Amino acid sequence: MDGVRIVPSEVMLGLGIVLVTGASFFIMQSVFDMANTIQNRYIELLPRTASSDDKQIVFEQDSTKRADAKQILPSDNERTGMEFAYSFYLMVDESNFDGSDKLHPVFYKGYSNGIWPLQSPGVFIKGDTNTMRIVMSSFSDAYNHVDIENIPIGKWFHVVLNFQKLALDVYINGKVVKKLKFNDTLPYTNYQNLIVFPNLTPVDIIRPSLPTIHYSTSVKGKISNLFYTRYALSIREVQNFYAKGPSNIVATPKSSETPPYFADSWWNQ
Repeated sequence: MDGVRIVPSEVMLGLGIVLVTGASFFIMQSVFDMANTIQNRYIELLPRTASSDDKQIVFEQDSTKRADAKQILPSDNERTGMEFAYSFYLMVDESNFDGSDKLHPVFYKGYSNGIWPLQSPGVFIKGDTNTMRIVMSSFSDAYNHVDIENIPIGKWFHVVLNFQKLALDVYINGKVVKKLKFNDTLPYTNYQNLIVFPNLTPVDIIRPSLPTIHYSTSVKGKISNLFYTRYALSIREVQNFYAKGPSNIVATPKSSETPPYFADSWWNQ
């Protein structure tokens, strides 16, 4: 048009501004979406060290009761089907072992008014031997479990419960030691609270034609860096959690050993 002269450099500058603005918005949206996804798939339940000497810790799942509820959501459309994982450090005190055939709970996810029949998962220490029992209630068996023998006493050790491809792999100090398979059933994932060092009254569960289960008071010990993911951890992620070690936010007694003291031989069957 007469009197109007378009300068190519100005056109390019305008296009550049539009492109940069669009790219910046796209990057910001992608970062927001990624952060939101990570937040929903990775939950820091207890990023510190807690002692059984303190009161029980309840992770409320109902956000209408607690605005800061740390909800443990189910698996999120993974390619292999249901997936999830728990990672934590544990120290078990010697005083737990009195020779009785009882289970001392570390934590469980289930009903607040009673531990039976839902523990999905449940972590227990036996009173007659240094054995950790992992319970994962399923749709077909409320007491589906696996035992990890010869756990260390008075020392920190790392545990991962990793569910993938219809099996629960139990890692100790970064290595798989046991597998609990789910044949023609699934873990009974639930929306109940997760309770650490539960304040339980001892109870015996009598099951017809099956051994009686003796639940006792909470385990004596400490737990640290309890995390949950809505997907199965890779070997590298398991190793990263293991390398993280227990939290130093709460001081441990001088008599308590901390990593690195681990040896791979203690759990060999």
